[in-house]
Amino acid sequence: MDAFTIKFIAIICMTLDHVKWFFPNLVNPYTMYFGRVAFPLFAFMIGEGYRHTKNLPKYFLRLTVWGLISVVPFFFIEEKIGQGYKTVNIYATLILGLLAITAFDKFGKKYYLSIPLVALAIYLGHLIKVDYGWYGVALVFAFYVLKDKKVLSIIIIFILGILRMMTSDVDLKSPVMITYLIFMTIVPTIVTFFYNGERGLKIKHLFYAFYPLHFCILEILYRIIN
Repeated sequence: MDAFTIKFIAIICMTLDHVKWFFPNLVNPYTMYFGRVAFPLFAFMIGEGYRHTKNLPKYFLRLTVWGLISVVPFFFIEEKIGQGYKTVNIYATLILGLLAITAFDKFGKKYYLSIPLVALAIYLGHLIKVDYGWYGVALVFAFYVLKDKKVLSIIIIFILGILRMMTSDVDLKSPVMITYLIFMTIVPTIVTFFYNGERGLKIKHLFYAFYPLHFCILEILYRIIN
């Protein structure tokens, strides 16, 4: 399974997840569950992007530019969720995750530098209220450092998911929440095991553009129907 395929799966799942906020009548357990698969796959691909990029500053710049482009479109879903425009869009989460990876990789065994910098990036995810918060940044980093450690990656990412749900004040004993947890941790992690390291179809900006674009399309449809 190449990078294009994994990203394509991610954007389909993301769309299923976001549709429910614009059209609540379409909500069902399947859109909830499969929607949880999206972000972990994007988080995984940030680490792969770091491994394969020939120009790291340009990679950071690309994420930043698309993050800025996505500011207004992201407001559309924030309005529907009712969070009052307090959350920064997913590109900020991915940038902080990439910063954590970069710090860890550049300083190597100088743990007195790398570990505090990784912790700082994760804390900033919480402090500036990026989408998925500290968990999102930690997930990007975890996928990177746990590459090729299949059993350990499932365990660590599952634990991160539990911590995420505990801090979100949900009932972990609920069958719905247990299924939710499995789809946000184990399912996407297993999908990454099939990644073959190949780029696949080369449509460079498609996946970057899809994020703000799908919000705009959903908002237009919402206004037409309502």
